[in-house]
Amino acid sequence: MNVSSSLGSLSRHSDSDWEFGHVRLTGYNCSKAALNMATILLAKELAATGILVNSVAPGFTATDLNGGGPGAQSPAEGAKASVEVALRMPGAAGGFFTLEGRESW
Repeated sequence: MNVSSSLGSLSRHSDSDWEFGHVRLTGYNCSKAALNMATILLAKELAATGILVNSVAPGFTATDLNGGGPGAQSPAEGAKASVEVALRMPGAAGGFFTLEGRESW
């Protein structure tokens, strides 16, 4: 399970009405988009081995990057979200998920 972010979603950033479209952390957003691509490619490469590879966007989590911004969940809550998504997706590979379900690339 790769820990990504909705900020790495190309389709979300292409939506002019997306509530977080104003967050333009170029290095961060691009690295998460690259991680999502790596997820897809690794999932395909490892498909025959039974190893499943997915990305999860755990949600707004307090980190040094955002100064623990208001409304952010704790790192422990972010980790819990990642584990919950992983446990709910048996057999899924090459996907991008949030707690609400599949996220758009």
